[in-house]
Amino acid sequence: MIKTPICDLLGIEHPIVLGGMGGGYTQSAMVAAVSNAGGLGTLGCYGRGGDQIRNDAAAIRNATNQPFALNFLLFSTHEDSFAAAIEARPAVLSYAWPRGDQEIRWCPGCGDYAIVKAVQRTLAELGADPTNTVFVSGIGCAARFPYYMEKYGFHTIHGRAPAVATGVKRLASQTGWSASASASKTRTIC
Repeated sequence: MIKTPICDLLGIEHPIVLGGMGGGYTQSAMVAAVSNAGGLGTLGCYGRGGDQIRNDAAAIRNATNQPFALNFLLFSTHEDSFAAAIEARPAVLSYAWPRGDQEIRWCPGCGDYAIVKAVQRTLAELGADPTNTVFVSGIGCAARFPYYMEKYGFHTIHGRAPAVATGVKRLASQTGWSASASASKTRTIC
């Protein structure tokens, strides 16, 4: 069995966290099942109103006495929903995807900053045209990469980056991405 400091911090048996996907992808029964199995079940609250969050949190509590989390997307958090989550007093309130007016940052000392600097330097050395360069990222901290680049970018979700990058490359080769673009000039990086 693997035990990490996060287990002690959250009061869970295994360092496993159910991703709190909103829009109905996570349901209270799944959250309770993960928590009962020793992980941290997370309910995605995107698209749920305050009453639904109260009902879901009650259903989770009826199915488990283990810790669980409620997850919000910051760009679309409504006061009544957030108030319901606070009332529910889950072990964890988590957040993702900031609003457009929020600065996006990595943790201090993160190696991702060095990667961005190296890529920026390389693109400058290559003379890469911003209108012909696209970055496609997945999910997690490194997925913030397109936000730091003054190029076109797509921030996709779990496992979708290769498909999106392939689509961008194919579209660019078929349509001539911009007046000066060609398949050989368009860089699709994922």
